Amino acid sequence: MLITLHRRFREESGVAMIVSLMVAFVVLMLSTIVVAQSIHSLDSSGYDRQRLLSVNAAEAGINHWYQYLQTTALDDLNCSARSEDVASGPTVATFDTTAVFYAADGTTVMDCSTFSETNFPSYAAIRSTGTVQDQTPRTIETLARLSPNYGGFGAAILAVNTTTFGNQFDIYGENGNDGDVYVLNGDLVVSQAINIRGNVYVPNGGARFSNNATVLRSGVKAGKRARSCAASRIS
Repeated sequence: MLITLHRRFREESGVAMIVSLMVAFVVLMLSTIVVAQSIHSLDSSGYDRQRLLSVNAAEAGINHWYQYLQTTALDDLNCSARSEDVASGPTVATFDTTAVFYAADGTTVMDCSTFSETNFPSYAAIRSTGTVQDQTPRTIETLARLSPNYGGFGAAILAVNTTTFGNQFDIYGENGNDGDVYVLNGDLVVSQAINIRGNVYVPNGGARFSNNATVLRSGVKAGKRARSCAASRIS
């Protein structure tokens, strides 16, 4: 009996199965870790995308007010809060934005109903909040300085309809970079290497620049999206 027991303890039958089970268990654990890490990375990417959408929506609300203030007459200005959806996918981003107007001292709040050619605000504090699918909202605030523009009558060039600059020339201001270009209706097309030392106002149209055209001072203020082709500069 002792010899038989000794032989049985020395046998290695079944060891291969135990080793294979251990290897399978290790592979299973590694696979579980890889899958968990992939899910975590996917969730993080989704959260980061929603955060960026919220930030972009808040910026869109700020840009909405910029465009509205630049293209709306003072008498037609509506100071009520705005809420709009931003074209995005697959989720929809929304911004809620408000503006508070201040007098020249920077502290006195002004009511839109009192605005006139002699009583206009000097600053606008714009606050915009972007949200995506009830996630944590993102808020952006900015303070804009406002300067009145009386229909372009103080501009270096005032045009009624769509205007094209097809020749090469420079526009100089009287006092520094105040040689503005104002187009009341239609678009402005600049196809040559000209230097505009001032602002470009296109309240009811768009602006297109090409061939090293340069706009100095504040830049382009257009009702539609302004387009600058390659090798053009706006500063």
